Amino acid sequence: LVYRHDPETFKILQGIYEQYKHEKRPFGAYREEHGPIRKYAKNGKGPIVRSLKYLEDRLGSHVDVTDKYDTDDKRVVILQIRTYRTDFYRNPDGSIKFITIRYADMNPADDESFYIEEDLYESKKREKKIDEHAEFIASFNLNEVIELVNKEKDGIKRERYRFFGTKDDRTNKIKVKSLEEKDNKSPDRETIGRKTQDVIKYTVSPIGEMKKVENENLKLRV
Repeated sequence: LVYRHDPETFKILQGIYEQYKHEKRPFGAYREEHGPIRKYAKNGKGPIVRSLKYLEDRLGSHVDVTDKYDTDDKRVVILQIRTYRTDFYRNPDGSIKFITIRYADMNPADDESFYIEEDLYESKKREKKIDEHAEFIASFNLNEVIELVNKEKDGIKRERYRFFGTKDDRTNKIKVKSLEEKDNKSPDRETIGRKTQDVIKYTVSPIGEMKKVENENLKLRV
């Protein structure tokens, strides 16, 4: 924004960066030697630059909830979006795809259940290029056991994790945690892509025995 609205100050910032770009924090290095950075003024005593604002022309992962508010000229979106569950599909060409169901997508059906509108669900499938003839594999909620079957250079690799949710829909990343790790800190990222051959769901009995889930049915009401 300073480039657009205050080009003289931008030149000052650009010059400082060029002079100190070898430093990890160029502006901080300048301030330590010369004092605070100031906006352009003829007398050299312009206001101190304490922060910079940026234009972002692309909105990232979000849920549009404008229809829930009384507004005509503004969009209302949720940026911090909690995952309710993640649904996995196998396209006819064998590729594995997933869609994310957020808490914001769910509507109350009654005092005890919720549902997701079928039109919204189908639009999510189209957005993620899931074929109308794709096979539904399974839905994964927090802490359920997921096995990822990936094709590696040295063969097929199978690993089981605790499922933590979607990390990024755009880049097809999910959050998982090793079964051996008990805490919930810093989940790992796994990409569902070309190397993904299969996704398998397991249930765990009270005594720790795992059983493969087969023929799970898709549920739009829970």
